[in-house]
Amino acid sequence: MGTSTEGIDKLEDREQFYKVLGELDIPHIKGKTVHRTDELKDAAQKLGFPILVRPSYVIGGQSMFLFYHPEELDAYIQGRDFRAQSFPLLVDRYVPGLECEVDAISDGDRVVIPGVFEHIERAGVHSGDSVAVFPSYTLSSEIKRVIAEDTQKICRYLQVKGLLIYNLW
Repeated sequence: MGTSTEGIDKLEDREQFYKVLGELDIPHIKGKTVHRTDELKDAAQKLGFPILVRPSYVIGGQSMFLFYHPEELDAYIQGRDFRAQSFPLLVDRYVPGLECEVDAISDGDRVVIPGVFEHIERAGVHSGDSVAVFPSYTLSSEIKRVIAEDTQKICRYLQVKGLLIYNLW
């Protein structure tokens, strides 16, 4: 009746989702999934600062951190909150810029996009913790067209059936 569990996993699991984006020729920021502290430090070094660190499969914006310098990451790792943090963690190269949110409804073939919302805050603030406007006021028609095409590709490729909401920056 809905999107397959395999399709949902490909949308939610960072490594699988990046593979899907690659297969669909959709560009994305560089990122890694890490399972241990040493992997976190290694990912930060390879991606370069600034980085955004957050729990995997996060629904809310809780426990998302933006680090501009290695010393900030070290302090986070040494902190009390980090020890309580559960792995895996997502580490993304942070690219300052505009962020938007796309709402789509699909039956696996037809895709309707009722809205593209533009975030007011800097990119990287979780959509549940940010303010968004509709209609967007700075996204060009060309950017909206590309967003719509990419959304259709993803929905059709993964046979999304139902609602799809995702953020881009």
